[in-house]
Amino acid sequence: MEPTAAEETPAEEDPSGAWTTIATLKSTDPKDDMGFLLSKEFTVDGDVQVVLHMPGARKTDAVIFAFLPAGEPITVRSASEAESVVLGGPLLRDVVSGLSGDFVLLATTAAQKAWQVKVQTKQ
Repeated sequence: MEPTAAEETPAEEDPSGAWTTIATLKSTDPKDDMGFLLSKEFTVDGDVQVVLHMPGARKTDAVIFAFLPAGEPITVRSASEAESVVLGGPLLRDVVSGLSGDFVLLATTAAQKAWQVKVQTKQ
């Protein structure tokens, strides 16, 4: 399945110099035919930081993200077995260790607020 969401995102430097943005995904991006938001494909090797920006979010607003191997079909099984992160409320960033390969970021949300997430790696 071809990802339908997220524009091509040039690498964006973190002001601290530690992390570089390699992909973004927004709540306003188009959904795929199953109703999921999918990023463009990206390549990682090692730690990945996921940073959520959700202005006006309440403590119960959250977004669930899953790192799916690029090019593989999206199924309930593949989504449930994927490395996943829940961000929202007080937790707006998290680091996932040990990823290696080509991935897409899949998002489902329980939030009614607009949001944007950045996938970052150390370069």
